[in-house]
Amino acid sequence: SGYGRIELACAPNNAATVYVIYQDTANATSGNCLAVFGTTNSGAMWNAATCPGSFGKQAWYDLILAVDPNNASRLWAGGVNLSVSNDGGASWTAVPGIHSDHHAIVYRQGSSDEMVLGNDGGVYRITDGSAAVPTPMDRNNGYNVTQFYACAMHPTLPDVILGGTQDNGTQRFSNPGLSTTTQPVGADGGWCFIDDDNPAIQIASTQYGVFRLATDGANFGATIVPYVSDPYRRFITPAEYDADSNVLYVADTIDMFGRVTDVGGGNNLTFETVSAFGNSRVSAFAISKVTPDRVFMGLNSGGLFMIDNADQNGGITATNLNAPSGNYLSSVAVDANNDNHLLISYSNYGVVSIFETTDGGATWVDVEGDFAPVDIPVRWVMFHPFDSTQALIATEVGVWSTSQLDGADTRWNPTNNFGLANVRIDMLRYRSTDHVVAAATHGRGMYTTDYFSLLADCPPTLDLTGMVASGIYIAQDLITSDGTVADGSKVIYQSGETIVLQVGAMPDQGFTAERGSDFWALILPCDTDDNFAPDPAEELTAGEDEYLDDPPNEQVLQPDPPDLASGREHLHCYPNPASFIATVEFDLPEEKFVQITVLDAFGRTREVLTDGLLAPGIYRFDWDASNYESGLYLIQARTENSGQTVKVFVVR
Repeated sequence: SGYGRIELACAPNNAATVYVIYQDTANATSGNCLAVFGTTNSGAMWNAATCPGSFGKQAWYDLILAVDPNNASRLWAGGVNLSVSNDGGASWTAVPGIHSDHHAIVYRQGSSDEMVLGNDGGVYRITDGSAAVPTPMDRNNGYNVTQFYACAMHPTLPDVILGGTQDNGTQRFSNPGLSTTTQPVGADGGWCFIDDDNPAIQIASTQYGVFRLATDGANFGATIVPYVSDPYRRFITPAEYDADSNVLYVADTIDMFGRVTDVGGGNNLTFETVSAFGNSRVSAFAISKVTPDRVFMGLNSGGLFMIDNADQNGGITATNLNAPSGNYLSSVAVDANNDNHLLISYSNYGVVSIFETTDGGATWVDVEGDFAPVDIPVRWVMFHPFDSTQALIATEVGVWSTSQLDGADTRWNPTNNFGLANVRIDMLRYRSTDHVVAAATHGRGMYTTDYFSLLADCPPTLDLTGMVASGIYIAQDLITSDGTVADGSKVIYQSGETIVLQVGAMPDQGFTAERGSDFWALILPCDTDDNFAPDPAEELTAGEDEYLDDPPNEQVLQPDPPDLASGREHLHCYPNPASFIATVEFDLPEEKFVQITVLDAFGRTREVLTDGLLAPGIYRFDWDASNYESGLYLIQARTENSGQTVKVFVVR
């Protein structure tokens, strides 16, 4: 009795030998090892062994057993720490030099020395598994699966980023691309900050609300918010930093928040009780860029408050903004030019996730729109850096964006096609000095995009020749190219007016997109106030072939007044690849019978989107790709005298 989780391990060279380890569930030792037993006669009799010393109290989370394939008495046990036994668990030896929290132990078939281990530090290899004390070796180079909770970017050093991680401390990036990091602070990392005005001031946090300060941009020696034994402090503690006032705001216990004023100087810590929070805890912060020392605080119970004079101990004014949901408020975004314009998100399943107010909370509008059927948590909201009628959201499945916040008609599209994974995103951060946005993923490392930098810099023309490297290429008026997009490359050309893909005199000359590449040509203005909205009337030329222009963002089921002077039918599907709702668009210049179907890779009809007589127009049909397995599909449009097909990849 008194046990919880159980793990079993069988001896590969003796089917009658089995070991079992039990999690203890008693209050004083919950999560520790309760007992280890072994049998050598297929369970007819079980013999008590011993628990490894310093096993740790997290067996509900990390618990694993493994047996040497050639020695049924050599047993491995992983909990917080790793141990090995040569006598079937009668005695144990700790294995040093490896990350904590063990989840997997695998031997190479037939070998007692070659092993691979998985833990919260990633992947480790052992080549001397039969030694008295084996030597683990870190094997995580290029294995980009770190679970980030938060991130902060240096304002002037573009490659310097801090990131708080699950069980891997706070990591510092100092080099471009996929590269190694350093760990200035250990334990579990959380919210972190770099002062925009004085980047030598940096803040990192560890579990249960401990915040540490560096004033030289490197050494986090000072603790400015200490550990407090309080069951209501969150394991990963929400916080925000006001670089203009040098104040750190942190979530604390019920009906309370903390502040550290004069950060980098006196580091004065005080706590503020706000009874209006109604027995709730702060779950999200946002700093006003318009009104000094105004902070918006979201609550775990769904409420939202505007706190004025937030830096003044005992002098605050708390205003309830009457947020519309009773769920976990995960994020607040404030329009940089208007405190009355807010976005909030909720990270529960089965709820409306995104709301907007333009009147300071007097009214709230559901802007989840067509994101509602997706029903996944939204963990962060951010206004488009140049246009607050547009937004980005961090979700359980990557970053999504909208070109128009428009109540129930808001249309959201996944924004993960070029580089970013379909993975949980916990935070988005924007750097105003160069318009870079960072995404802290919880499982695929740290990502940044310079898309908004390119929009801001947007030259009138670009001429792209030779091998075209993966990336986004944006021009205001014209892009010309006789270059090559190689197999494996991902390239986007985006022009506000015209893209010319040049044809050479010889077959191997001129623009080429090789098989296996991912190439898009988009007609989109790079005006920073209108860069998500395409202009379908603009021109795209491509030698002998016509390339895909960007789809209109309005996805409707009725025809729009068309501009179909070309007299050509045209079939689109976007986004592509698709994971959830995709839009199939068909341009019809004259009245015809039209059938649009979804086919699998074998040509079998999976779905009919329309089948009947249609008037001239531009038609858009929602196609729910979430009902399909990953793979290649064909969207086929047929009329009485023509047919078109586009390939679509579904990614799950």
